[in-house]
Amino acid sequence: MLVYKAMHPGQICRGVKLRPGLNIEPEANCAQNGWHAAEDPLDCLKYYPDEKNSELWVCEASGDIDEDNFDSKISCTHLTLIKRLSREEFVLHAIAYMLKHPDRREANDVYDHGTIHIRRGDRPTASGSKGDVIGLLRECAGRQAVAVFTIDGSEYMPGVEYTLGEEVVECA
Repeated sequence: MLVYKAMHPGQICRGVKLRPGLNIEPEANCAQNGWHAAEDPLDCLKYYPDEKNSELWVCEASGDIDEDNFDSKISCTHLTLIKRLSREEFVLHAIAYMLKHPDRREANDVYDHGTIHIRRGDRPTASGSKGDVIGLLRECAGRQAVAVFTIDGSEYMPGVEYTLGEEVVECA
């Protein structure tokens, strides 16, 4: 099962250093033990809200898997750290999750968390401050277009409203 995990720098989770590859715990109970991760990348930010100073990983969960039905958080006995994601990659994975599971997130068309801003709709627009990551998902007439970028102050400017309009996906 593909999942996402946020950790403190150095791959530290609850005082334990994880390593790339397989990490094993003897039991998995969402409320108490096991390796915790989330199926929805954005759920990771509930548990590690400082996305600029957290490591964001795509992982494989296996072994015994427990779900608590609160959000997409799971606990597993086998967690394989596959790849550390940049914030832009993380937003791209979050948008892919939104496309795959369109009805799982409330207020699915707007997501703001710290320096991450995602907009979804037939004409999504967003702006941000320097260093913020913007994700735009245009859905129209059964077609999609995606843009993910960082407000860098040279190519993408702070305070400018960016959009994905008809020039990207025609709504006919």
